Amino acid sequence: MSTRLLVTGAAGYVGRRVAQLAAGAGYAHMVRTHHRTIPEAQLAGTAYAVDLCDAAQVAACFDAVQPQVVIHAACSNRSEAAIVPSTENIARAAAAAGARLVHISSDTVHDGEHAPYAEDAATDPCNNYGRAKVAAEQAVRSLCPAAVVVRTSLVFGIDPLDHQTRWVVNDANSGKLVRLFTDEWRSPTWVDTLAYALLELGNLNYSGVLNVASPLALRRWDFGMLMFDLLRITPGPNVQRALLRDSGMERARDLTLDVSRAQALLRTPLLTPQQAVEQIRMRS
Repeated sequence: MSTRLLVTGAAGYVGRRVAQLAAGAGYAHMVRTHHRTIPEAQLAGTAYAVDLCDAAQVAACFDAVQPQVVIHAACSNRSEAAIVPSTENIARAAAAAGARLVHISSDTVHDGEHAPYAEDAATDPCNNYGRAKVAAEQAVRSLCPAAVVVRTSLVFGIDPLDHQTRWVVNDANSGKLVRLFTDEWRSPTWVDTLAYALLELGNLNYSGVLNVASPLALRRWDFGMLMFDLLRITPGPNVQRALLRDSGMERARDLTLDVSRAQALLRTPLLTPQQAVEQIRMRS
Protein backbone atom coordinates (compact mmCIF):
# COMPACT_ATOMS: atom_id res chain seq x y z
CA MET A 1 0.00 0.00 0.00
CA SER A 2 1.45 3.34 -1.07
CA THR A 3 -1.11 5.45 0.78
CA ARG A 4 0.38 8.52 2.43
CA LEU A 5 -0.72 8.60 6.07
CA LEU A 6 -0.66 11.58 8.41
CA VAL A 7 -1.06 10.82 12.14
CA THR A 8 -1.62 13.81 14.39
CA GLY A 9 -0.58 13.70 18.03
CA ALA A 10 1.99 10.93 17.65
CA ALA A 11 3.50 11.89 21.00
CA GLY A 12 0.17 11.09 22.67
CA TYR A 13 -1.07 7.74 23.88
CA VAL A 14 -3.32 6.72 20.97
CA GLY A 15 -1.34 8.50 18.26
CA ARG A 16 1.87 6.79 19.36
CA ARG A 17 0.29 3.35 19.05
CA VAL A 18 -1.23 4.16 15.67
CA ALA A 19 2.21 5.23 14.44
CA GLN A 20 3.79 2.05 15.79
CA LEU A 21 1.27 -0.20 14.04
CA ALA A 22 0.89 1.71 10.77
CA ALA A 23 3.59 -0.13 8.82
CA GLY A 24 2.23 -3.52 9.87
CA ALA A 25 -1.21 -2.41 8.70
CA GLY A 26 0.21 -1.70 5.24
CA TYR A 27 0.95 2.03 5.38
CA ALA A 28 4.39 2.40 3.85
CA HIS A 29 4.55 6.22 3.94
CA MET A 30 3.72 7.94 7.23
CA VAL A 31 4.24 11.40 8.68
CA ARG A 32 3.49 11.93 12.38
CA THR A 33 2.92 15.33 13.93
CA HIS A 34 3.84 16.58 17.37
CA HIS A 35 3.66 19.91 19.15
CA ARG A 36 5.53 20.44 22.44
CA THR A 37 6.38 16.80 23.20
CA ILE A 38 8.77 15.23 20.70
CA PRO A 39 7.79 11.61 19.97
CA GLU A 40 10.31 8.89 20.63
CA ALA A 41 13.00 8.56 17.99
CA GLN A 42 12.41 4.86 17.27
CA LEU A 43 8.93 5.49 15.87
CA ALA A 44 8.69 4.86 12.15
CA GLY A 45 7.87 7.60 9.70
CA THR A 46 8.83 11.25 9.48
CA ALA A 47 8.27 13.63 12.40
CA TYR A 48 6.66 16.99 11.63
CA ALA A 49 6.38 19.73 14.27
CA VAL A 50 3.14 21.69 13.96
CA ASP A 51 0.77 23.62 16.20
CA LEU A 52 -2.59 22.25 15.10
CA CYS A 53 -4.35 25.32 16.49
CA ASP A 54 -2.50 27.45 13.93
CA ALA A 55 -4.39 27.22 10.64
CA ALA A 56 -1.42 28.42 8.58
CA GLN A 57 0.88 25.78 10.09
CA VAL A 58 -1.68 23.05 9.43
CA ALA A 59 -2.13 24.18 5.82
CA ALA A 60 1.65 24.20 5.33
CA CYS A 61 1.89 20.69 6.79
CA PHE A 62 -0.76 19.36 4.40
CA ASP A 63 0.91 21.09 1.45
CA ALA A 64 4.22 19.45 2.35
CA VAL A 65 2.89 15.99 3.18
CA GLN A 66 0.00 15.68 0.68
CA PRO A 67 -1.69 13.03 2.85
CA GLN A 68 -4.31 10.65 1.50
CA VAL A 69 -5.41 9.43 4.93
CA VAL A 70 -5.39 11.48 8.13
CA ILE A 71 -5.89 9.96 11.58
CA HIS A 72 -6.55 12.83 13.98
CA ALA A 73 -5.43 11.51 17.36
CA ALA A 74 -4.19 14.78 18.85
CA CYS A 75 -6.08 16.34 21.78
CA SER A 76 -7.94 13.07 22.29
CA ASN A 77 -8.20 13.24 26.07
CA ARG A 78 -6.37 16.35 27.26
CA SER A 79 -5.77 19.99 26.20
CA GLU A 80 -9.49 20.73 26.32
CA ALA A 81 -9.12 24.26 24.94
CA ALA A 82 -7.31 22.94 21.87
CA ILE A 83 -9.85 20.30 20.89
CA VAL A 84 -12.16 22.41 18.75
CA PRO A 85 -9.72 24.78 16.93
CA SER A 86 -7.27 21.99 16.12
CA THR A 87 -10.06 19.79 14.78
CA GLU A 88 -11.50 22.60 12.67
CA ASN A 89 -8.09 23.20 11.08
CA ILE A 90 -7.52 19.51 10.40
CA ALA A 91 -11.00 18.97 8.97
CA ARG A 92 -10.74 22.02 6.71
CA ALA A 93 -7.30 20.98 5.45
CA ALA A 94 -8.34 17.36 4.91
CA ALA A 95 -11.35 18.42 2.87
CA ALA A 96 -9.24 20.77 0.75
CA ALA A 97 -6.71 18.01 0.12
CA GLY A 98 -9.36 15.37 -0.61
CA ALA A 99 -7.89 13.25 2.17
CA ARG A 100 -9.72 10.57 4.09
CA LEU A 101 -10.19 11.83 7.68
CA VAL A 102 -10.56 9.54 10.69
CA HIS A 103 -11.34 11.63 13.76
CA ILE A 104 -11.29 10.30 17.33
CA SER A 105 -14.13 11.34 19.58
CA SER A 106 -15.44 10.05 22.91
CA ASP A 107 -18.34 8.42 24.71
CA THR A 108 -18.47 11.53 26.90
CA VAL A 109 -20.62 13.24 24.25
CA HIS A 110 -23.56 11.40 25.88
CA ASP A 111 -25.44 12.17 29.09
CA GLY A 112 -25.00 8.78 30.78
CA GLU A 113 -28.71 8.28 31.42
CA HIS A 114 -29.89 6.51 28.25
CA ALA A 115 -27.37 3.73 27.59
CA PRO A 116 -26.54 1.83 25.51
CA TYR A 117 -25.75 4.49 22.93
CA ALA A 118 -25.87 3.74 19.21
CA GLU A 119 -24.29 6.02 16.64
CA ASP A 120 -27.52 7.97 16.08
CA ALA A 121 -28.17 8.61 19.78
CA ALA A 122 -28.56 12.22 20.83
CA THR A 123 -25.54 13.98 22.29
CA ASP A 124 -26.02 15.75 25.61
CA PRO A 125 -22.72 15.86 27.56
CA CYS A 126 -22.61 16.69 31.25
CA ASN A 127 -19.20 18.40 31.36
CA ASN A 128 -17.00 20.78 29.41
CA TYR A 129 -14.79 18.04 27.96
CA GLY A 130 -17.82 16.31 26.48
CA ARG A 131 -19.14 19.61 25.13
CA ALA A 132 -15.79 20.27 23.43
CA LYS A 133 -15.90 16.81 21.84
CA VAL A 134 -19.43 17.45 20.55
CA ALA A 135 -18.31 20.75 19.01
CA ALA A 136 -15.34 19.00 17.40
CA GLU A 137 -17.61 16.32 15.94
CA GLN A 138 -19.87 19.00 14.51
CA ALA A 139 -16.89 20.73 12.94
CA VAL A 140 -15.74 17.52 11.28
CA ARG A 141 -19.15 16.65 9.91
CA SER A 142 -19.65 20.20 8.61
CA LEU A 143 -16.23 20.83 7.12
CA CYS A 144 -15.37 17.30 5.96
CA PRO A 145 -18.63 15.34 5.48
CA ALA A 146 -16.90 12.22 4.13
CA ALA A 147 -14.95 11.77 7.38
CA VAL A 148 -15.56 9.08 9.98
CA VAL A 149 -15.99 10.14 13.61
CA VAL A 150 -14.90 7.34 15.93
CA ARG A 151 -16.40 7.37 19.42
CA THR A 152 -14.43 5.31 21.89
CA SER A 153 -14.13 4.86 25.65
CA LEU A 154 -11.51 4.70 28.38
CA VAL A 155 -8.52 3.66 26.27
CA PHE A 156 -6.07 1.45 28.17
CA GLY A 157 -2.83 -0.46 27.76
CA ILE A 158 0.36 -1.29 29.66
CA ASP A 159 3.24 -0.64 27.22
CA PRO A 160 3.33 2.09 28.36
CA LEU A 161 0.66 2.21 31.01
CA ASP A 162 -2.23 4.46 30.05
CA HIS A 163 -2.50 7.77 31.90
CA GLN A 164 -5.59 7.02 33.96
CA THR A 165 -4.40 3.62 35.15
CA ARG A 166 -1.00 5.09 35.97
CA TRP A 167 -2.60 7.75 38.15
CA VAL A 168 -4.67 5.12 39.97
CA VAL A 169 -1.67 2.83 40.47
CA ASN A 170 0.62 5.62 41.64
CA ASP A 171 -1.94 6.83 44.18
CA ALA A 172 -2.66 3.30 45.34
CA ASN A 173 1.04 2.55 45.83
CA SER A 174 1.65 5.83 47.65
CA GLY A 175 -1.14 5.21 50.14
CA LYS A 176 -3.45 7.92 48.84
CA LEU A 177 -7.17 7.32 48.91
CA VAL A 178 -8.38 5.79 45.64
CA ARG A 179 -12.11 5.70 45.06
CA LEU A 180 -13.38 3.47 42.24
CA PHE A 181 -17.05 3.85 41.47
CA THR A 182 -19.41 0.89 41.51
CA ASP A 183 -22.22 2.82 39.80
CA GLU A 184 -20.27 4.20 36.80
CA TRP A 185 -20.17 2.11 33.62
CA ARG A 186 -17.79 2.47 30.68
CA SER A 187 -16.67 0.36 27.69
CA PRO A 188 -12.87 0.16 28.28
CA THR A 189 -11.05 -0.15 24.96
CA TRP A 190 -7.62 -1.67 24.46
CA VAL A 191 -5.34 0.77 22.66
CA ASP A 192 -4.34 -1.90 20.12
CA THR A 193 -7.99 -2.56 19.26
CA LEU A 194 -8.57 1.14 18.70
CA ALA A 195 -5.35 1.70 16.74
CA TYR A 196 -5.97 -1.19 14.35
CA ALA A 197 -9.57 -0.08 13.84
CA LEU A 198 -8.49 3.48 13.04
CA LEU A 199 -5.95 2.24 10.52
CA GLU A 200 -8.53 -0.04 8.93
CA LEU A 201 -11.05 2.78 8.69
CA GLY A 202 -8.51 4.81 6.75
CA ASN A 203 -9.21 2.54 3.80
CA LEU A 204 -12.93 1.89 4.18
CA ASN A 205 -15.74 3.72 2.44
CA TYR A 206 -17.64 4.71 5.56
CA SER A 207 -18.62 8.17 6.71
CA GLY A 208 -20.37 9.43 9.80
CA VAL A 209 -20.18 8.26 13.40
CA LEU A 210 -18.89 4.82 14.39
CA ASN A 211 -18.63 3.43 17.93
CA VAL A 212 -15.35 1.53 18.40
CA ALA A 213 -15.06 0.20 21.94
CA SER A 214 -15.38 -2.90 24.04
CA PRO A 215 -18.60 -4.86 23.43
CA LEU A 216 -18.78 -5.40 27.19
CA ALA A 217 -19.19 -2.52 29.64
CA LEU A 218 -17.62 -2.67 33.09
CA ARG A 219 -18.05 -0.75 36.30
CA ARG A 220 -15.05 1.43 37.09
CA TRP A 221 -14.45 -0.70 40.19
CA ASP A 222 -14.36 -3.95 38.19
CA PHE A 223 -12.12 -2.44 35.53
CA GLY A 224 -9.76 -1.15 38.23
CA MET A 225 -9.56 -4.59 39.82
CA LEU A 226 -8.87 -6.15 36.42
CA MET A 227 -5.96 -3.78 35.84
CA PHE A 228 -4.56 -4.31 39.35
CA ASP A 229 -4.64 -8.06 38.70
CA LEU A 230 -2.94 -7.66 35.31
CA LEU A 231 -0.19 -5.60 36.93
CA ARG A 232 0.13 -8.08 39.83
CA ILE A 233 -0.73 -5.40 42.37
CA THR A 234 -2.67 -6.24 45.51
CA PRO A 235 -4.64 -3.11 46.38
CA GLY A 236 -4.54 -2.00 49.99
CA PRO A 237 -7.35 -0.62 52.16
CA ASN A 238 -6.81 2.83 50.62
CA VAL A 239 -8.43 1.50 47.42
CA GLN A 240 -12.12 1.73 48.16
CA ARG A 241 -15.49 1.23 46.55
CA ALA A 242 -17.41 4.47 46.08
CA LEU A 243 -20.61 5.77 44.54
CA LEU A 244 -20.51 8.35 41.78
CA ARG A 245 -23.87 9.69 42.88
CA ASP A 246 -22.38 10.64 46.26
CA SER A 247 -19.17 12.16 44.86
CA GLY A 248 -20.45 15.49 43.58
CA MET A 249 -18.36 14.96 40.44
CA GLU A 250 -19.53 16.07 37.01
CA ARG A 251 -19.37 12.67 35.31
CA ALA A 252 -21.84 10.55 33.39
CA ARG A 253 -23.23 7.45 35.08
CA ASP A 254 -23.46 4.93 32.22
CA LEU A 255 -21.72 5.53 28.89
CA THR A 256 -22.06 2.01 27.47
CA LEU A 257 -21.64 2.10 23.69
CA ASP A 258 -23.50 -0.10 21.21
CA VAL A 259 -20.74 -1.42 18.92
CA SER A 260 -22.80 -3.75 16.74
CA ARG A 261 -22.28 -1.59 13.65
CA ALA A 262 -18.49 -1.66 14.01
CA GLN A 263 -18.52 -5.40 14.66
CA ALA A 264 -20.34 -5.91 11.35
CA LEU A 265 -18.13 -3.46 9.43
CA LEU A 266 -14.59 -4.09 10.67
CA ARG A 267 -12.21 -7.01 10.37
CA THR A 268 -10.51 -5.77 13.55
CA PRO A 269 -11.99 -7.74 16.46
CA LEU A 270 -13.42 -5.56 19.22
CA LEU A 271 -12.09 -7.26 22.33
CA THR A 272 -13.60 -7.09 25.79
CA PRO A 273 -11.25 -5.86 28.54
CA GLN A 274 -10.84 -9.45 29.74
CA GLN A 275 -9.93 -10.67 26.25
CA ALA A 276 -7.47 -7.80 25.86
CA VAL A 277 -5.85 -8.67 29.19
CA GLU A 278 -5.38 -12.25 28.01
CA GLN A 279 -3.69 -10.97 24.84
CA ILE A 280 -1.43 -8.74 26.90
CA ARG A 281 -0.49 -11.62 29.19
CA MET A 282 0.35 -13.85 26.23
CA ARG A 283 2.79 -11.22 24.95
CA SER A 284 4.55 -10.65 28.26
